[in-house]
Amino acid sequence: MFLLIELGVAYLLADYLSKIPKPSNDDSNEIKANYNKHEEDKVHYRGFILNVLSNQLYDLFHSLKSPQEI
Repeated sequence: MFLLIELGVAYLLADYLSKIPKPSNDDSNEIKANYNKHEEDKVHYRGFILNVLSNQLYDLFHSLKSPQEI
């Protein structure tokens, strides 16, 4: 958990956060940037988790796309 906090992706574990809807063309650049950062953090977070798993666990969890599912 400490590593995830240091990497700035621990907020993705929070259950109280709602899903961020995909921005439309009418949304501001700030909303689009927040959405893109959230999506990038999810990819990094998934990679960080998979990186520390043993080979046997990696084989079980690599097909899951969401870090919350892992």
